[in-house]
Amino acid sequence: MGDERLVWLKKNVFGQKIVDIGCNEGLTFRDHPLVSRITGVDIDAWNPPGYAKFVQSDAATLPFAKEEFDCAVVSEILEHVPDPVAVLKEARRVAKVIMFTIPNEYNWHPAALPMVPLADRLKLENLTYDQKMIVEARKQFCSGIVDDKTKPHLWHIRFFDLDMVCEVFEKAGLKYRIEALEYDKRPENVDIPVGWSFFVGWAK
Repeated sequence: MGDERLVWLKKNVFGQKIVDIGCNEGLTFRDHPLVSRITGVDIDAWNPPGYAKFVQSDAATLPFAKEEFDCAVVSEILEHVPDPVAVLKEARRVAKVIMFTIPNEYNWHPAALPMVPLADRLKLENLTYDQKMIVEARKQFCSGIVDDKTKPHLWHIRFFDLDMVCEVFEKAGLKYRIEALEYDKRPENVDIPVGWSFFVGWAK
């Protein structure tokens, strides 16, 4: 089975102007028909193929005008940032609607290494397919990673359950809709399907 959270994002993204906040190498939308409408933003110096443009910026202080975009994609960055409420407020400032995905690692299969920092995952001898992709993407598309004192933004610095998700959206003053996305994906060199769990939804 494919990566359902990416399928969900591709199916639901919309608008003439889209900003992908925390875009990384642009894996989600690289082959999407709307890719040429997307502005990528990341704290690191990525070069997402096909995007309209890329802006290197902190997600909490975006260099865009109020509601400059129809849709802001906030996909798997809230677990990386020091202040997720500030990121959500800023995403809503620059876009009319936010689309989000957030890992629910409390429901991950143990083989997916839930609540293990990426730094530790990358030390393992047998990297999963996903982690190999991360390493290769940085070699191919990233010209520089910000060193914020041992690069903590690369790791998950918090682990969201449903109550935490609701709390940050409410603190940001947003109306939101949350769905649970549960699916299996068989990584390379893993003999059993691996259970994944994400919160997905919209906010404004």
